[in-house]
Amino acid sequence: MGKPTVGATAIYDTSQTVQIVKDMDMSIPGVLGTSPNKASGVEYNRCYTVSTADRDLLERFGEGDVLDQIQSIAAGLTEDVSATNVTVVIAPESENADEATKHAETIANLAGSSADGSGAYAFTMAAAHRAKTARIKTIAGLYDADVTNGANLIINNLDEVNAFDFGFTFVNGTNTDETDALAARALYDMVNAHMIETHVLDVDSSGNPVTRGASGYIAGLQIGVDFKHDGVPSHVAGGRTIRCSGPAREIAYNDFSDACEGQRLLAQGLGILTLGNGLDDNATGDGGTMYRGAHSMSNDSQLKFYNKARMKSYVLLTLARYYAEHNLINNTDYAVFKNMITGAQGWLNELADERHIYTAPHIDFIPNSGSVDDWREGVLKLSGGVEFRSPLMRTDQALAPDIAGIEIEIAQLEAFAKNLTA
Repeated sequence: MGKPTVGATAIYDTSQTVQIVKDMDMSIPGVLGTSPNKASGVEYNRCYTVSTADRDLLERFGEGDVLDQIQSIAAGLTEDVSATNVTVVIAPESENADEATKHAETIANLAGSSADGSGAYAFTMAAAHRAKTARIKTIAGLYDADVTNGANLIINNLDEVNAFDFGFTFVNGTNTDETDALAARALYDMVNAHMIETHVLDVDSSGNPVTRGASGYIAGLQIGVDFKHDGVPSHVAGGRTIRCSGPAREIAYNDFSDACEGQRLLAQGLGILTLGNGLDDNATGDGGTMYRGAHSMSNDSQLKFYNKARMKSYVLLTLARYYAEHNLINNTDYAVFKNMITGAQGWLNELADERHIYTAPHIDFIPNSGSVDDWREGVLKLSGGVEFRSPLMRTDQALAPDIAGIEIEIAQLEAFAKNLTA
């Protein structure tokens, strides 16, 4: 049989090398970064969907942060899985001669603006750019680890983007010490992001040691876990090894002691990398690099675990797709609302039959905080406002339309409209 491929859209059979995975687009990674050596035809602030196995990645993006991040995602994947789709957004690197100013200006370029769809906001334009929507986003080049001016603007803007496209961000931490790590974590309160404090010690193409952010590796690792669960983001990647030379800084960790630094960081929702040992599940013997982490950067205990946050997005996106398709077929919002209500809350269906209007409908997935062993448990909650279909439809006790009342109100509306145009 062929090699399974994450994010593929082709149909699988014994003659193909691609296996379709149900709803695997929840696991399409995104890379936001700079690429000064990119090909001239590659535009800034535009989504490009590539493969980690593409042979022209170096030619298209050149050596630099973006290419390194794509390779990190590939390294994070298990050996039997490839990432067909990786959506890349390149922002311009500042050319300011002053290094501090250059760094700050580059962060601003990566953060972008919602007004022109630049930087982080370019991900919202993926469909328009004929690219795949990235659901697991990462930032190349460790620009997201900069918290010298408070909460990082790139992370804040990606949080807005994630609210729009049901995405999630793996964020790089400070990689310095416990004090800095906790200070950086305290800057954020967002459901759809997770911070990995430890960076990765790796080697470049020449064999020289280099420090990289862990976000790409963890994104790849999480994609592999999603793959093993039919694309449903119900499990975390924590407790597994990643293919790298090791963590960039040593953190004391003990599975059975809350007094060590590693346990204290985990308790505050930070992910860490540690050296594994033969007793760890999935460890590659003594010295394997383990990723430990499961928390989002939310301070809400109901949404503490990042797989719950991603599962919520999965449910919302699935419902949104269903109702969008239903609306396309029925060509009326009323049919969508009625169908939604019929399937969830019968007592509201009676109101729908009476031709009421539902305003600001909202679908929510509430995870069950008592079921820590099964992240898929929870309840769907539908809410919204309701108002009478007045003045164009009015009902009395017999549910008969008040024709005279409707005609009077139409005349009043017409008179009011004439006054507005005058």
